[in-house]
Amino acid sequence: MALRTEKPKIGYGLALLAGFFLSLISVVGKEALKLGVDPLTLSSLRATFTAVIVVVTLMLTDRQAFRIERRDLTLFLVYGFVGIGLNYFLYFYALQVTTVAISITLLYTYTALVVIFAFFIYRERVTRTKVIALGVTFLGVALIALYI
Repeated sequence: MALRTEKPKIGYGLALLAGFFLSLISVVGKEALKLGVDPLTLSSLRATFTAVIVVVTLMLTDRQAFRIERRDLTLFLVYGFVGIGLNYFLYFYALQVTTVAISITLLYTYTALVVIFAFFIYRERVTRTKVIALGVTFLGVALIALYI
């Protein structure tokens, strides 16, 4: 689903708003963990909150986006529970056992891991740009590790 607008400022504003709320996940999650909320509960709350926002948004903007082919239903369920649910749980668990800085750093190394897995699994070509990006990513992780 792509929302189209003739007003790019709306898109920029929504992107900034998304970034703002994304930045709150770690801080709010860490505080909730300190109060005794377990990672599984936090994962469930995050998924439920997100689902409500997505459903309301799609109901107001693009009802056709709810259509899922029967043959794709299994893939959606597996991706939802394993891909997203496990991701949320492991992220909040990492927040519980380490700092916000380390958790975020590890979370955002996923782009580097995609390049590596794509090479080994799909034999995708690793370009010079990808090698530089991998180097910068791992340099950043190393710098954070040295200062913590």
